[in-house]
Amino acid sequence: MDVIPHKIGEPFVEPPIVFQLDVNDHIQYVDPSDYGLSDVKSIDPNKYFITSGDAVEKAKILYAHYVKLRDELQSLNSTDQNMINYTTAITFATEQAATMLEHLKTAKGDHCFLETEWDCHVLFVKAKDPRR
Repeated sequence: MDVIPHKIGEPFVEPPIVFQLDVNDHIQYVDPSDYGLSDVKSIDPNKYFITSGDAVEKAKILYAHYVKLRDELQSLNSTDQNMINYTTAITFATEQAATMLEHLKTAKGDHCFLETEWDCHVLFVKAKDPRR
């Protein structure tokens, strides 16, 4: 790629042509086994960005899934400290997902799409409009 990508979430004056998205810079994967839990649902945010498509739409779905998981965990009203800690971590990841979604919307601007594209193991996003 000839253009130096601008990282998603960093401020800009003029919208860059290409952005770089490292999902791990925005949302950390919360592994239930790190909390001594098994058979508990989890979300790997990186899996939402494996294929090409609109990054904003992918982030909306990711955020919705985090909200659903957070709500399910909170409804359990668990007294187990490991589960409480896991639920807290998922709640934080939900907030991170919301922030990343807002950053992607800012990058998209007035364009119709914010397309994802992999190049040399790096995920880039480009604002695009339909060809006319």
